[in-house]
Amino acid sequence: MGRPRVRASWAKGLLKFAASYEPLGGRLADQVAPECMREIESAVRISWLTFETYYELIETIRVDLGNEGLRAFLSAYMLDLRNAPLYMPLLAGIDFFGGGAEAMLRLYARGYALSFSGCGVMVLEPRKQGTGVVVRLSEIPPICRREAYAHAHHGGVEGGFALARTRATVEMNVDAFAEGMVVYDAVALDEDA
Repeated sequence: MGRPRVRASWAKGLLKFAASYEPLGGRLADQVAPECMREIESAVRISWLTFETYYELIETIRVDLGNEGLRAFLSAYMLDLRNAPLYMPLLAGIDFFGGGAEAMLRLYARGYALSFSGCGVMVLEPRKQGTGVVVRLSEIPPICRREAYAHAHHGGVEGGFALARTRATVEMNVDAFAEGMVVYDAVALDEDA
């Protein structure tokens, strides 16, 4: 699978969003290790960062805000992508053609494949009962099997539903995390929430 890496654009986007995210009070950049900040700031958006650098960023958020706070941050970041020029037409198209939450989460899974390399494989499956999807992140290498990584994607899945204007409950199952898998059971409650 190769050494785990994360696109610089993802980390740069998180840092930019964090600067105006009220619960962090603009202090994230001062809390992240200086060498990680230098690596992120000097990187070209399409380049790859080490997983360790990305993890330093999300772990710093988790330490500051807790697991629920990290999930809320990532969910809010996903929702803020509606304001990013790159994503505006794509998200508008999904809205226009009525793709709903499942289409938005397929976009999240595709974005994961483009933004995370060697960090695991993300697959979406229909739920056996009810509406929504099961998001399975498997083949997670040992270096990525850390608490903040699982919670960050939990928030990302929740944010995918918010982007689709759908309320949902997302349960995270980490029973097999030590073996390299985490499962997010996402149950759609309603649309236009």
